[in-house]
Amino acid sequence: MAISDNNPDRRNLNLLAVSIIVYFFAGGQLTDDNVRLHIINVTFNNPEVLTFFIWGLLIWFLYRYWLTNKNSWKEGFYSEAKCSLISKYSYSYLVKKFGLSNDYSNSFYPDKHWVYFGTAHHEKKFYFAHILKDNEGKQKHEYKDVETITDRILVLITTVITFFSEPSLSTYFIPYLLTLIAIALGVNSAL
Repeated sequence: MAISDNNPDRRNLNLLAVSIIVYFFAGGQLTDDNVRLHIINVTFNNPEVLTFFIWGLLIWFLYRYWLTNKNSWKEGFYSEAKCSLISKYSYSYLVKKFGLSNDYSNSFYPDKHWVYFGTAHHEKKFYFAHILKDNEGKQKHEYKDVETITDRILVLITTVITFFSEPSLSTYFIPYLLTLIAIALGVNSAL
């Protein structure tokens, strides 16, 4: 079975971590001190060396993956972040955050304010925005940074929604999660 992944470091880490997870969940164990590979007619008399080699290989793949992909999730995350859902369902919070009332005379809409939650891709941050008409009827922008605990909860909700609906976060963090599970199963088995 060919595993298609354009990132070889992620593919290697995922494959080895999943193999270790399956080994432990399926109740794998060495039946005796001799491990044989019938394909090439080789026998290993010290299976402990193979065990250390597999764990060393997992650590090496983890290091290589971290080295080549650190912070790569940020590139896609801020452009993929599902902020529109938050803007839609937290309209009243956004209106309150900007201290707006039911006066829509400076709004571009007759019955609501133009407020939203968004991301600045190049600055890699979340922000709140209010777009209104200035005295000359031109567009004016007001921005607020993420400051309060409620703001951070909105960022967390956006992150969770984006994790399950877009690839940038999940393809970056799942290999770490699989590796953590494999290591935890190995430690649990050793105890």
